[in-house]
Amino acid sequence: MGLGGIGGHVAELLGSMEQTKYMLLIDDDTIELSNLNRTVFNYEHIGMLKVEAISEIISSRNLGV
Repeated sequence: MGLGGIGGHVAELLGSMEQTKYMLLIDDDTIELSNLNRTVFNYEHIGMLKVEAISEIISSRNLGV
C-alpha cells in the first residue's frame, strides 16, 4: 500500500499514536494537485515526495517518531 488516500491516512494515524516509535515509509510518488482531495496533504506539499510530506506531518504531531 502506498501513501496516497488510504495509506496516507493510516500512516498519519499510526504516527500520531504515542506507542509508535519507528515507521518505515515507502512510496516513490510525488504529490500532485489532483491528490489533495482525498489525502492528508496540503498545497504546501505539492511537488514533494509523499514519504517526505508524511514524515513532516507525523513529526509535527509526535516528536518521538
